[in-house]
Amino acid sequence: MAESSGLLKGYLRKSRFDAKHAKPRTRFVVLDSKREELCFHEKEGKHCYKKIPFEEIERVVEFEEKSFILTMREVATSEKSGSSQRFDCADEKERNEWIKALELKINGDTSGLVLTLSAQRTSIHSKYDCSVGPARGRCNILGTGMSGDVRRITRLSDGHAFAMKTVNLTGVNAYKVASLRREIDILKSLDHPHISRLHETFIEQNLCVRLVMELCEGGELYARLLKKKKFSESYTCRLITKMLKALNYLHQNHIVHRDLKLENWLFRHEESKDVPEDDDIVLIDFGLSNKYKDENEKMTKKVGTCYYVAPEVLNGSYSGGECDMWSLGVICFMLLSGKAPFDGRNDEEVRRAILKGDPPKMPKSRWNRISDEGKDFVMKLLERDVCKRLTAEQALKCEWISSGLERDDSIHAHLEDSILSNLKQYSKYHELKRLAMEVIAFSLDHDEIKDLTDLFEEIDQNGCGTITFEDLFRTLRENSNISEDEVRTIFDAMDEGGMGRIHVSEFVAGALQAKYHNDETILAQTFNRFDTDRNGKITVDDLKHLLGNLATEERIERIMREFKTVNQCTDSEITFDDFIKFMRTDGEKDVDAYNARSKVRANKNKKHKRVSSHRESHPVV
Repeated sequence: MAESSGLLKGYLRKSRFDAKHAKPRTRFVVLDSKREELCFHEKEGKHCYKKIPFEEIERVVEFEEKSFILTMREVATSEKSGSSQRFDCADEKERNEWIKALELKINGDTSGLVLTLSAQRTSIHSKYDCSVGPARGRCNILGTGMSGDVRRITRLSDGHAFAMKTVNLTGVNAYKVASLRREIDILKSLDHPHISRLHETFIEQNLCVRLVMELCEGGELYARLLKKKKFSESYTCRLITKMLKALNYLHQNHIVHRDLKLENWLFRHEESKDVPEDDDIVLIDFGLSNKYKDENEKMTKKVGTCYYVAPEVLNGSYSGGECDMWSLGVICFMLLSGKAPFDGRNDEEVRRAILKGDPPKMPKSRWNRISDEGKDFVMKLLERDVCKRLTAEQALKCEWISSGLERDDSIHAHLEDSILSNLKQYSKYHELKRLAMEVIAFSLDHDEIKDLTDLFEEIDQNGCGTITFEDLFRTLRENSNISEDEVRTIFDAMDEGGMGRIHVSEFVAGALQAKYHNDETILAQTFNRFDTDRNGKITVDDLKHLLGNLATEERIERIMREFKTVNQCTDSEITFDDFIKFMRTDGEKDVDAYNARSKVRANKNKKHKRVSSHRESHPVV
């Protein structure tokens, strides 16, 4: 392999895992920084027989010790759409150089190069009890799938329960590895009350990937429907509203799920007589999801579950989140009637019924109790013309949904004085403490923060999954005499990414009680999340890893300066004891005083420079 002046070239052993009987072949590959293509030659000096444009490559994935995988976008033309190719290098160093060069050409940065599958290379057993049960039976097994089982585990530090999904990569082809990477990347980017949370990922030495997820013990929506046969219209409306909010959030962020079905909606809690119509549901399983650039980007992969799949997906040409809305229409139809809109003796007959174009039948025996608004809503979701089909944003404004919200007397954004006080205090915190509070908010059990997430949903009247400044200002003004400048200060403190919108974990972090940054167990868990390399210290590299694309040299320097000011030390590394002291110390006044002194010194320096410049240009004779 050779590298010079932006040119990377060398022999790679290439193979296609999604082609039958494909044999690995050694090819001479050239990556030129001036080109927008990857060039393949049978041998060095021979004519280039194939080129792959960088814009058609979706991602680069580390695989095993010396290999990497290229996954093609679903819009690829030079290669099979959605295909994957594996490349074997001479050693790990050469592999890393190829990955870095490819990432720079494809993404413009190397932020995706955070270990294989963005997972920790430590054993999950160091932090969680993963035993199956007291008698080594199957009591903790929640479910099984083609890739592995899902089981209930507990965190050793506090006994909190989570769900662990295991995927064994031994013998798995390149496409499935890339799909898992895509699923993890998407889950890590999501923060919504009705989407399952990915807390941590681990990769074991035996190539088993462990995903630590939020635990939902209420079972599948499918099981509830099977038991009840069908739901009341008001209950269905409430469930669909929660689903729409999750989908609106996904589509606003250009993510399509592509496998919406009753089995992929879970209840957080077991069915109870006290809450007969529980609507606390979350969306799971992003294994078939995809992130698209814009609404016009075409997807071609025929994926999904037969009864729920949209006709345009079966035809192999679709874009945006419209296919999710069709699947939601199927779910709504089934909840209201207890029957699927398109049926058949086998999957092939079901697919033919979907493609045939006839509208689903609504027999009076099943639909006479349903309002005209409810029927109209379902049919607008099952509209074959994607241009006429409701979007998630439009569906939330439909009469059937809005009238259901009006009937729900619990929808009111009442802000307690203690929450407003917490928000004001949070806006005064220094950056490291705010970051720590965000980590705490994300890691807390949902039941602990349910009142705050419910409040978040009430403030988010548009159902987009985030809060704007206008949303927060309206709510705070309704509950207090706070000024617009004060609200702006609070909003800017919570708006971590500076995107002009607040996610649910950012809001919860701002509204949490002070007891959470005094609890040593919680602080220990938070410290471990910061300490990514597990060396017992938080370093500058740890902060860069945690902040990702939001990490700038100026910001890292400011965070460390604030830490040193509060703890009155000169260390550039933060131990656990330092972290505890920092979180428990009310050092905001010290930081403000330091910043004020720095500002005065800066102004004096500017004035001195102006005077010196004036004297140099007008010397005294």
